[in-house]
Amino acid sequence: MFAPLTSALADHLHWRGVYLVLAAVLAAALTLSTFAMYAVLMNLVPLLTERGASPAVAAWALGLGGVGQVAGRLGYGILARRTGLRARTTGVLGPRERGNRRAGFPGQAGAAYARPAERSRHGGRA
Repeated sequence: MFAPLTSALADHLHWRGVYLVLAAVLAAALTLSTFAMYAVLMNLVPLLTERGASPAVAAWALGLGGVGQVAGRLGYGILARRTGLRARTTGVLGPRERGNRRAGFPGQAGAAYARPAERSRHGGRA
């Protein structure tokens, strides 16, 4: 997405203008993803109770999500020092992908982080 956007912007703007526009796009994307993340957290208990979970189970799910966030923030530095980018990506996205497949959702994320490995095994061709 960024390569065609950068090319189109470079045709009309100086390099500093291109960087400013790309920074604004990135900031907007991060802001929207943060809003989406907190919208899910704020509505998790009502969502789960509407789908038949007891309030206690819904509260446990919210609490476990908080524990996971804290553990992830405290442990990511250690993980980053001890593993490579591909291993971290697979380790972080892999369990989520397996859960999505068990829930019946199509596997899109798996294709995204499996592609570089496929290319290297097939001599540069995917």
